[in-house]
Amino acid sequence: MELFLPDVNWQSQRWTSAGQIKKILEEASEVSEALATGDLVNAIRETLDTIQTGYTMLNILQAECEQEYGSPCPLKRFISEHEAKLKRKGYLEDNRGPYAGHDEVD
Repeated sequence: MELFLPDVNWQSQRWTSAGQIKKILEEASEVSEALATGDLVNAIRETLDTIQTGYTMLNILQAECEQEYGSPCPLKRFISEHEAKLKRKGYLEDNRGPYAGHDEVD
């Protein structure tokens, strides 16, 4: 499955990482409620909302990181490290991903 999400204009909304984590938890709770009632279609919709909110959180954190450290946030490195962790734990069987073969960077 490939999933491409739009970049939400969080700056114009003045969203913060503190507010965004609350939103992630709210969205995840809505997934749980949909699953508890057996509403798989709504669970999918709410999962997409949760993923979008998490993606927006990454954008917010990336901007905060760049502001705090004065240099671009190495998000590609963090994604590579994340994929390496998933491989070590045995969660990935397919080595065709964009960061296949990369080890975690210190």
